[in-house]
Amino acid sequence: MKHFVDKSAKVIAYLFHPIFAPCYFILFIFLRNYVSGFNRYSSIENMEQAKSIIALSILFISTIPLLLMALFVRTKLVSSLQAEEQGERSLPFLSALTSGLVGFVLLHYNYTIPPILTLFYMGYLFAIGFALLINQYTKISIHMIGIGGIIGGMILLCRVNQQIYLAELTTMIGIAGLIAFSRLRLKAHSSSQVGLGLILGLVCELYPLFFMA
Repeated sequence: MKHFVDKSAKVIAYLFHPIFAPCYFILFIFLRNYVSGFNRYSSIENMEQAKSIIALSILFISTIPLLLMALFVRTKLVSSLQAEEQGERSLPFLSALTSGLVGFVLLHYNYTIPPILTLFYMGYLFAIGFALLINQYTKISIHMIGIGGIIGGMILLCRVNQQIYLAELTTMIGIAGLIAFSRLRLKAHSSSQVGLGLILGLVCELYPLFFMA
């Protein structure tokens, strides 16, 4: 039983690796048709644009950082894709932040981005930047930043659309619980580091609410 639980914790850690989290959210809102002009039923012109936005997001948020992480592991700059040691995390943070910024600029110079995606993307970049700073003092949970950002993005979407997506939010909170369990079970973080990651992810995505009437 213990072996099964430990194995499950590792599967959860890889399945919900933070490098994939923003793209999960972008794909989710596209497939669920939450945003006008950015969904499965968009016009041909909007559909082509949506596909380009998704492709570039996957490239700059997940693919390039993942390839760089693999390179860092191969050259022994980082011990594993999980970047388990606090001291080795700065390089992956910097590479993800740089790649994300390049992707953000390219998207906004070439496409009309739905406001919710602009806000979400900015929150993602803020979260990486703050995580880089906080990492100098404590090993904050990046996994929890990722799921915190998804929950924050969903709450922001509720505000923008003036509708409460209760089932989706409940599911995401449940996933957050699984990820927290995984990080604690694998002894990757303390409970305070897990909590700090969740709060940072939430706050970075929810900041626009303070400026909305």
